[in-house]
Amino acid sequence: MAEQEGAAESLNDTQQSSDQFLSHVVLTVGIVSQPCCLVLIGTAFATLVFGCWRAWVHHHAAPNGDDVEMTPFSLTHRHAMWIPVLSSCALLAMFFLFSYIQYVLLLSVLVSAVYSLNFSTSPFFPSASKSRIAVMSVVVLSWLYTGHWVLNNMIAAAMCVTFLSHVRLPNFKICVTLLGALFVYDIFWVFFSSHIFGSNVMTEAADKRADNVAVRLAEKVAGKSFDSLARHIDLPTKFKVPADLFLPQQESPDQFIMLGAGDVAMPGLLLVLGMLSDTARSLHCIKKSPASLRMRELAESIGCILPVGFFRRRAPGKPTFHHHFYTTVGLIGYLVGLFSALVSSIFFQVAQPALLYLVPCTLIPMYVQGVRNGDDWQANDPDDEGIGPTKDSSLPVSVTHV
Repeated sequence: MAEQEGAAESLNDTQQSSDQFLSHVVLTVGIVSQPCCLVLIGTAFATLVFGCWRAWVHHHAAPNGDDVEMTPFSLTHRHAMWIPVLSSCALLAMFFLFSYIQYVLLLSVLVSAVYSLNFSTSPFFPSASKSRIAVMSVVVLSWLYTGHWVLNNMIAAAMCVTFLSHVRLPNFKICVTLLGALFVYDIFWVFFSSHIFGSNVMTEAADKRADNVAVRLAEKVAGKSFDSLARHIDLPTKFKVPADLFLPQQESPDQFIMLGAGDVAMPGLLLVLGMLSDTARSLHCIKKSPASLRMRELAESIGCILPVGFFRRRAPGKPTFHHHFYTTVGLIGYLVGLFSALVSSIFFQVAQPALLYLVPCTLIPMYVQGVRNGDDWQANDPDDEGIGPTKDSSLPVSVTHV
């Protein structure tokens, strides 16, 4: 009798735990489908796609690398290992010394923001350099005085796009080194830093707000107070969206959901490498097919970087779409990883290191795709044969097709 009662209690406990788990899952899915989460995912994804396209345009602007200022900086293994170390130092400086360096950071952000916005929009207004700089300066000053989250996201996106255009991973091996090191870096500072420093260094540094001296100066000149302006401002090192976006105002209107700019820029380096590999393969395949050449010209005329152009000639004059492309695989993997990070953050009610999900979801599928394609991901000699770059290539991609 006692055994039956014990079994019944155990069954009830199991049923209750199962019901609680299912209710929590339903609640998590409901929260993730809210407008704020969808806007954050859409902003990060759009930044990534635009960053790949801008990097592609940047390569065509300096096809042979003659202009040193236009040539992307190529990372080495040493750079890949030092980036997490220097990022850790910057994080600790933000954590301990922010009150002393906030004005230097703010000034640096202002200059970088104007340059990044100007660079990102230059393909759309190529002949209006001075006017474009003036408009972007107004946008940055508007952000400085209002601190609005939309302007913050615009600047953060522009900085990510500029980074993806000016920095390049020469091969997949260095990419694995960089993303693997950042994978450990993100996990350590989010999950384990509180055991050493007494609080979560990553979240504390992300929540730091700079004292807005521009507003104080405006109030001193005008001789009155401007309550509508931002006296403290978040630096655009992250994307943020109000938690109550398109919803009735909550008791805490200043709550935001956030994603670090590095969680877009660092996986973006891998996607740019894959995109340039796809483009190099397309250039190799269309040489034998006039129909594919016309398709490439059409794709370039509209600035397309996704499946248009990925054609292989299986019969004379009959190009067919083939699925060996890295860009789409990487973008789908990034979406899956970002969605998983948001779900985990809401489900466990704890800040999650986004790279814990983004790195495996992008790195593994693209590696598997490379193995299926028979690509040599470690090639970095510009004179390699196959689909890799040559001295006359306008796309310096170090991936060869075997």
